[in-house]
Amino acid sequence: MFAVTRVHDTPRRGALQLGGRRFLLRRVYLPEKPTAEWFIVDLLEHHDMAGVGLSALRCVLPLLALLEALDALSRRGAAERR
Repeated sequence: MFAVTRVHDTPRRGALQLGGRRFLLRRVYLPEKPTAEWFIVDLLEHHDMAGVGLSALRCVLPLLALLEALDALSRRGAAERR
């Protein structure tokens, strides 16, 4: 597990200490409006940096998918009521 906060950053990369906290800047392509799926895939690819085991993610990911589906239905319903 890392004792740093990971930050997605397009122009910079490397380690940074700011206000007594350590940050790890990662130069990655970040979509203009990242979807929940984008963040989930990123978490799966870098779970070790987040200090989360794959076994824990196996339990949580179905719940995240359900919440995303419910949110999409809610947004669709709000758009239809307009």
